[in-house]
Amino acid sequence: MYKVHKSPLKTRPVVSDCASIVHPLGKWVDTQLQPMAKSMPTYFQDSFALKELLSITSIPIGARVFTSDAVAMYPNIKTDIALPRIATYLRDPNTRRQFDHYHPEALIRALEIVMYRSIVRFGDTYRRQISGTMMGTPCAPPWANLFQGLDERNTIIPQYQINLPIFVRFIDDIFG
Repeated sequence: MYKVHKSPLKTRPVVSDCASIVHPLGKWVDTQLQPMAKSMPTYFQDSFALKELLSITSIPIGARVFTSDAVAMYPNIKTDIALPRIATYLRDPNTRRQFDHYHPEALIRALEIVMYRSIVRFGDTYRRQISGTMMGTPCAPPWANLFQGLDERNTIIPQYQINLPIFVRFIDDIFG
């Protein structure tokens, strides 16, 4: 996929896994993770939600506004780091009370299969993602939102909330 808005022009590999054997499992994982990812305090759905947030939030005089874009977010989310962090969250009793629609061990095992065992065909070759998050798998967006959201909820917000009346993110785009 070409990133035509970048200078110099950049590309990134996006391979659909819709014909892979783990695709249905990835779709199920997506539906399981979506409510949790959307519950993160920094999550926003789209530009309309951002506009609504800005209309009801008072920004102090003299405040500075910033935006940020994570570079190569999906490939930089290392599975060996993200999976244990997300698994801890899924097993947490508070998470279980808030979301009663999932079985933690089944969802964690499904995540392991999707993140470590996805094989896709590109032309006449077959490939397996060995590091990072494969773009094109259905559960990549909520996986990334949950991983980043947990870090923001546990680290950035507690430490900097007094200086950040607004801090929201749409996958890899941050507004503060």
